[in-house]
Amino acid sequence: MKERNKIFVLKKGRLLIQFYNQKGEYINAQVVNEGCIINIDGLIENFPSQNLAEFIRYKAVSLEYSEIIELEKEFFLSHLYVDPRAYHALFEKIITDLFTIYFAYLISNEKTTYKVSWALLRLAETFSAQAKKQDIVRLPKYVNQKFISQFAQTGLARTSEAMAELYEKDAILLENRRITVDRKRILACFNSGSIKLPAFAL
Repeated sequence: MKERNKIFVLKKGRLLIQFYNQKGEYINAQVVNEGCIINIDGLIENFPSQNLAEFIRYKAVSLEYSEIIELEKEFFLSHLYVDPRAYHALFEKIITDLFTIYFAYLISNEKTTYKVSWALLRLAETFSAQAKKQDIVRLPKYVNQKFISQFAQTGLARTSEAMAELYEKDAILLENRRITVDRKRILACFNSGSIKLPAFAL
């Protein structure tokens, strides 16, 4: 595959990564910001003989005006090796993303409120560069209940119920068709139950 030798980096804008599920639908999985590598699988050096695309199908959808840089993999890696800090930051980001996905798997059988809360925390961090320092994050209009339900891997009706519960606890605010997330209150909802958030999420 020609693209195996290419690395695609988001220079400007935001992209929505969607995965193809067993129902034959593309579902929302992650929002990536500027500077992110879109095709992480492109970094695999010893690619398996069986094409990974047969098992993991995904696409990137632009949420706003975006610019993507196409780089030769060898060129990208050779420059990355020159800067150990950039090299470390890249793989730290990849590892953190893997932990994030794994935690979503761990709570997949928990009640919907936990899964929706985790989705909201992830989105709040993505849509604010200072999210770890801010308690209140306002999400864009296109982050609606359907968007969140796909992120949380929950049904739309149950997502609506979970968001109503979070609204009653003042963890979210709904105003002018936009959702505002109070990170501290959502974290409190987690920590009051049996589920404890991992350190990387705090």
